[in-house]
Amino acid sequence: MLTRPAADTRHVGPMFSWAALGRPVMSFFRKPGIVRMLAFLLLYRLAEAQLVSLVSPFLLDDRDTGGLGLTTAEVGFVYGTLGIAMLSLGGILGGLLVARDGLGRWLWPMALAINLPNLAYVWLASAQPESLWAIALAMGFEQFGYGFGFTAYMVFCMVVARGDHQTVHYALCTGFAASADRRGAPQRTATPRQGRGRVRPEARRPDRPPAAAVRLQSRSLPRARYLLR
Repeated sequence: MLTRPAADTRHVGPMFSWAALGRPVMSFFRKPGIVRMLAFLLLYRLAEAQLVSLVSPFLLDDRDTGGLGLTTAEVGFVYGTLGIAMLSLGGILGGLLVARDGLGRWLWPMALAINLPNLAYVWLASAQPESLWAIALAMGFEQFGYGFGFTAYMVFCMVVARGDHQTVHYALCTGFAASADRRGAPQRTATPRQGRGRVRPEARRPDRPPAAAVRLQSRSLPRARYLLR
């Protein structure tokens, strides 16, 4: 059975009113330091958001065009299976450290962890390694850093939302985060073929419906309760 906090009381009165809707929204923008808080929410994941939009085309494009020429099965392994595992490990470790030491101690290390591992893609683009395990290691390192660094982002949203109307304020925090998260994949599709290096981009035709682009961008963290200090 789900727990129910003491502050969660039954609503009395009309189910909807503009005044009741505007009150929590206005109180959010009246929080002390709200401009700096919003700047943090918009900029913390900006680099990662730009990177994610390019990952799938980079992994699937032929090597002679600058990609890695992986098949969709290989992408599913390195970015889906192994990537999600490393992402979860990073999130769990970040949650344990924040619970033990508080957010203030780990904010800057986590900010570096979510951005510096992006350099793994610089190495992949320049070296274009043939080994699938080398590619998987580099991407696993980046995913682990993302999971570890994203912990600070989640806890920061929880800190901003503390007080009255916590649910509305947390939803506003995640909404501002989404505005900076440009995760739309480029308007292109790929036709997988057997073997590595044989994934060709397929041109869009106006007389046929667009195929679903490869979207392996699901990033989730295990649900955990973090101790805020």
